[in-house]
Amino acid sequence: MHIVVGSGHAGIACAVKLVEAGVTVKLIDGGGHLEQATQFRVAAMASLDKKAWSEEQRAFVKGNVSASAKGIQVKKVFGSDFPFRDVDTVSPRRSSYIGHLTPSLAIGGFSNVWGAAALPFSAQDLKGWPVTAAELEPHYASVTSFMKLSGQHDDLEELFPSPKEEFSVLEPSRQGKRILAALQKRRTKIRENGFVFGTPRLAVKGNPRNSTENTTGCSYCGLCLFGCPYGHIYSTNDTLAYLKTFSNFEHVPGIVIEKMEESGGRVTLSGYARLDGSPVSYGASKVFLAAGILGTAKILMKSLEMYNTPVKLKVSEYFMLPLLSIIGTRGVQAEELHTLSQVFLECVSKDIGEHSAHMQLYTYSELFKLGLGETFGPLKPLLPLFESSILGRLHVIQGYLHSDVSSSIEITLNSEDGRDVLHLNGVTNPVAAETIKKLVWKLTKTLLPIGLMPVRPMLNIGLPGEGRHAGGSFPMRENPSRGECDLFGRPHGFEHVHVVDASVYPSVPASTITLTAMANAQRIATHVLSLSGAVPMARCS
Repeated sequence: MHIVVGSGHAGIACAVKLVEAGVTVKLIDGGGHLEQATQFRVAAMASLDKKAWSEEQRAFVKGNVSASAKGIQVKKVFGSDFPFRDVDTVSPRRSSYIGHLTPSLAIGGFSNVWGAAALPFSAQDLKGWPVTAAELEPHYASVTSFMKLSGQHDDLEELFPSPKEEFSVLEPSRQGKRILAALQKRRTKIRENGFVFGTPRLAVKGNPRNSTENTTGCSYCGLCLFGCPYGHIYSTNDTLAYLKTFSNFEHVPGIVIEKMEESGGRVTLSGYARLDGSPVSYGASKVFLAAGILGTAKILMKSLEMYNTPVKLKVSEYFMLPLLSIIGTRGVQAEELHTLSQVFLECVSKDIGEHSAHMQLYTYSELFKLGLGETFGPLKPLLPLFESSILGRLHVIQGYLHSDVSSSIEITLNSEDGRDVLHLNGVTNPVAAETIKKLVWKLTKTLLPIGLMPVRPMLNIGLPGEGRHAGGSFPMRENPSRGECDLFGRPHGFEHVHVVDASVYPSVPASTITLTAMANAQRIATHVLSLSGAVPMARCS
């Protein structure tokens, strides 16, 4: 039997490869889930056309969410914090100078709250990795066979080859269409300035806006960033349901794994049940660890007895930059639209360094309205006088840098009063702020001619770990030493444990990290299967 620890993106991708090959798989996770009462209310909305939703129902989905000029600190889904619940009790941490970075004990992990952006890594991104783009390519295709992507064939494919021939259709907002058209009109000049742009690759069930069949894809209800009642944004819960149709698969929720021991060709996992704290133990021939960047680090550090031994967590420096459009768009608050990223923009200019920067542009969302209220402060009563005009012009860029020019986080596992406590300390890299400022100036010169003005005084550079693009605490190496993994995710000192999440990244590129984590997890699982001679299984009838 093989055990997969974690049901987030990497864990599920690994489990799919193993289960379909006929291996008996037990998938273990923390078991957190959306409250039953909320599930019922969301299901009721999903049974209706969006035009039949009451104001009370829409308010319920958006409830208990706050935003500021710096964005959202804790991203909730349908107003619930279940993806993060109990993590401070189960995995106590002491943090200094870091962004909101927590593990998740939920079924599906962070796939419950992610922004659905899914680019592969470019060949340049993989520079210095012991794994090539060619080795990952078939696994990108495999992952996107069950995690469908929307997008277009455009210039982004020069950097990020498409893992599939056809995309589903996810139409931009009116603001998004205007920006894409303006960028295309000045495409040659923009490319000369070192930028490549295109339609976002999003793990969303796309659907033309004028379609009469909303059940097949996006309904453009505008609630993406609060939670999609129709479930069109991919969650690994979708694939978990598929895995449960196989007789060789078992899901064991509600378990916290703390330690691994290997002996006689077997791995023993020990931990406890969240419900009553009772100890549990599992044995396996192979273990695939995908407990998330903090969960995986803690399990490995405890298992390897790396107490009081700092481990470097690499992060992609995050920044947020508001933009104002010279031309306003009327009626954005009433528009039928999706509110995920509308444009991907890559800066590949040597002016900012060896590595590219990745940016995601967002147009109107109701979160903007919440953020405006915070920005206006004591002048908030005057907001209605300007709100429509501002929201018709306001856009936001979320940007990321490569980890080589970013800050980092030092992780240390200590034993305090009989409990294992993670200490997370942010380590500033001054090159990051300098690079972002260069990028913003370059962006300003590029976007002003198309009528977009970056609001540089409102640039917000996040603390280390903000944006959640992080990994590399136990990086893959050709010849690993203590605290590193081999090409197949095996930590130094283990033969039958494979780390399959972003913890094994040798670096964290600026691009989106999820799709590569899934592809690499399948690459590792495929290697293990090649040694075992597994026989494909059929689904249960």
